[in-house]
Amino acid sequence: MKIKTRKAAPWIAGLAFGVVVGSVLFHAPLCRRPSMMLDGVEAQYCDIRGSADVGERGHGYPADGERTGLGLRLADATGYQILFLAGQHQSEEAGRRVAMMLGADGGYLNAHGQYVGADGQWSLSASHLDDGPARDADPGTVALLVKKPVGSQN
Repeated sequence: MKIKTRKAAPWIAGLAFGVVVGSVLFHAPLCRRPSMMLDGVEAQYCDIRGSADVGERGHGYPADGERTGLGLRLADATGYQILFLAGQHQSEEAGRRVAMMLGADGGYLNAHGQYVGADGQWSLSASHLDDGPARDADPGTVALLVKKPVGSQN
């Protein structure tokens, strides 16, 4: 009996370690989890939220999302800017889900060419934006309304 216990001990220890690590990762804040544990909507949310957080601290906005690999761009709007995931091809429903996760300033491009807030509080026509990729984006493109830095023009 003692011999069987010695052979099983490493397996039991490995299993226990795996359970502990899995539990820690599962309970970690969403954007601190490894990318492989996020679905597409969560990865988009984390990329755009992370970029906005970096931009708010005055370090500029990262050019690419580390989880999705999509380009992050800023487009000027009156009094605001739209931070959006460029080159995104997905359904409007997926864009709406990400926008809901982003909160009141989160939005997506609908089939009518309007960037609309998830809660209906704001909308901007893509045709009024100077940025070509923002105008020509596909429906479902996720966007976040951010305030222009103090001292910027427009």
